[in-house]
Amino acid sequence: ALTVAALVVTPLLAQEAARTPVTLTSAKVSLAGTSNIHDYTASTTTVRVTKLQVAPGHAGDLLTALSKPGTLQAFEIAIPAASLHSTKDGLDKNMHKALKVKEYPDIVFRLARLEPKGSALRAVGTLRIA
Repeated sequence: ALTVAALVVTPLLAQEAARTPVTLTSAKVSLAGTSNIHDYTASTTTVRVTKLQVAPGHAGDLLTALSKPGTLQAFEIAIPAASLHSTKDGLDKNMHKALKVKEYPDIVFRLARLEPKGSALRAVGTLRIA
């Protein structure tokens, strides 16, 4: 399971988003699973927005525009696989080997759609790991 605890983007105008790189103010991505030995968790706060495209003609704060259907046309983030760290001794080395961090340095999430989930939005998309 991959959980994105929070992605907070720096607010900017939607019309600027197409030509201005978006920076993350804060982010935390956690990876949790089970190996043949034990359960594990790892996390990182290193996340890059690699693609952001909003529909033409949408002015205003990007964060507000995200709640309007059809506004967000493309969104992609990259998580450096080697930046994932666990609190368990010895896990990082094996995890980085399993993730093939030298061959595949980034874990990439590409958004397909946003769905309402209570007072938040749930991101549904594809995740590319190793």
